[in-house]
Formats: sequence, C-alpha cells, structure tokens
Amino acid sequence: MPLPDPATSHSSLASLTSLHSLLKFIEHRIWVAVGCCALATASTVALARRAHAQAGLLLLTASALMLAAVLLDLAPEAWHETVLLGVPGWLPPAVALASYGVVGLCTRGHGRARRHPGHAPGRHRRLTETAGVVSAGLGTAAALGVHRVMEGTTLALILSVPVFLALLVLSVGNGLTLGVMLQDSGRDPLPWLALACLGPALGVLLSVLHPFPEVLLPSALAVVAGIIVRHAVVGLRLAMRRHGNGRPPHWHLATATATVLATGALLLAAH
Repeated sequence: MPLPDPATSHSSLASLTSLHSLLKFIEHRIWVAVGCCALATASTVALARRAHAQAGLLLLTASALMLAAVLLDLAPEAWHETVLLGVPGWLPPAVALASYGVVGLCTRGHGRARRHPGHAPGRHRRLTETAGVVSAGLGTAAALGVHRVMEGTTLALILSVPVFLALLVLSVGNGLTLGVMLQDSGRDPLPWLALACLGPALGVLLSVLHPFPEVLLPSALAVVAGIIVRHAVVGLRLAMRRHGNGRPPHWHLATATATVLATGALLLAAH
C-alpha cells in the first residue's frame, strides 16, 4: 500500500486549517454585517455633512436607493418568506401600510410652515419640515430606532448575501438622508448617529437573547419596508423643494438614475 505523499498531506492540512478559519469567520458573520452597516451609515453621514452644497442630489439619490432596495429585495424576500412559512398573504402588506402610516402620523404635524418675523421666505418652512423628520420628536426617534433594530432582527433571522447587500444599501441611503437633515436642522449628529449605528446591533442582541419565531420574519421585513418607503418619500419631497420650480436639474436625475441602476444590477446579481 503506497504511503501518502507528505506534500499532499501538508496541502490537505492547510486546506482544513483554511476551512476552519472560514467557519470561524462565518460564525461571526452577523457582527461583520452589523459593523459594515454601521460603517456605511457613519461614513455617509459625514459625506452628506461635508457635501451639503449638493444636498438636493444627495437626498434624491438616497431616496431612490432606499426605494430600489425595498422593491428589488425586501418586498420579494417578504413575499417569498410569506409563501414559505404559510403566513396569510394579506398580513405583510397590511403591516407595511401600518408602519408607513404610523411614521407618517408621527411626522405629519411638523411639516407645516409657520410665519415668524425675521425669517427669510421659505427658510423657516424648510427647517420646520426637516425638524419633523429628524428633530428630537419622540415619534420620529422611535421610528428610526425601530427601523434600525428591525434591520438587526432581520439579519439574525435570515442572513444572506442579497439581504446583507440590501441592508447595506439602506444604510447608505439612511446615512445620506440623516446627514443632510441634521445639517439643515442644526442638530448634534452624535446621538442620532449612535442610534442609527447601534440599532442593528441591538436587534441582533435581542434576537440572540430571545430568539424570534421564524413566522415573524415576513412581518419584520414588512415593518422595515414601510418605514423605509416613508423616509424615502419625505426625502424626495425635501429634494424637490430645494429647487424653486420643484424640479431637480437633469444631471441630478441622471446621476441618481445611474446610481440606482448600478445598485439594482448588484442586488439582482446577488440573487
């Protein structure tokens, strides 16, 4: 019986070591994903605050990215899980509409303009609308916190490359929108940034300590989708109001379209 080749044995041992390292990495993949989402949020908040002169373009691009992630990934994933788990088909759309409506009610009253002496025309209205989304209002803070926590819960329940990429895209969109709005309202960015970055980690911790039933996954995805769509709609409105005629320049539209098409191709390729 021939003896094993030492070179072959060494190669097999190296392969096993590499496989073990890969498995150890996969064990911590949730935290890697959470860290990537937090880094994407923090970096895009900083970018938006530095490039505030192009706030309209940033808001338009961020809103389009968030809508693309919902339409190309979260909504199909929610429907797939609904069919797979035998959840009533009406439940996820109802949950998404409810979460959209709750966030809308929390911010609706803040978007009205009030005239105050000493304010430039249109300035107070823009700042008031902005404050309705990212000010210290409890409802908006809760919506942002719930959204980020639910992202972490989603990662813990179903972590895959498409879901991770979708949440990464959402983190970029959230960061851009949050950076612009905080700059407009003059708010301290640190508390809001901490909330946005630590929310997914909190969701993962909650899922680890008290595992969620898989049957809740479609509803969790629906909550995230509803909140995201609402924030995207508000971002689009603010982007349009940055221009006197309510229409962004053509190069803004072209840039946002190109970014969304590239992102959509990436998400579809991941699937």
